[in-house]
Amino acid sequence: MREKEPKLCSFGLGGDSVIYTGGSRGSGYGTPENPHSVRPAECADGTPCIDKRAILEEQPALSYRSPLCSADLADDTVTACPEPSKILQDAMKGNSNGTLLAVHQAHRETSSEPGPLDTVSVAAYVKWWRDAGARIGQIIDHKITWED
Repeated sequence: MREKEPKLCSFGLGGDSVIYTGGSRGSGYGTPENPHSVRPAECADGTPCIDKRAILEEQPALSYRSPLCSADLADDTVTACPEPSKILQDAMKGNSNGTLLAVHQAHRETSSEPGPLDTVSVAAYVKWWRDAGARIGQIIDHKITWED
């Protein structure tokens, strides 16, 4: 069995999360100053960190508009969300999944960039959040070091 390896640390309004290889994720109620699931001592130097808190306070819709992330995709790889069947679309109407699907479909009609429900590599995900205005950093010597 392959050991899971942390590849991305992020901080949002609901706490902190780590994306590992092999499809694993961890989450907690930490902050960059006091991480919970993010354990810098377990992360290799260069592991990216995203602090989404300030930009999500200003623009909460970004949490719905951002793509998903997989630590197992090669850099700049995008796996587009398949088009769901009409039966599935109808079943999702009127609930939060239906809302997310509607946002995804609207994005797909107006942009060629990855959007909601598309899955991107760690590098592409970090770029998406940097472009959106999130604070970006990386693990160096077992500590988070933020870009200027």
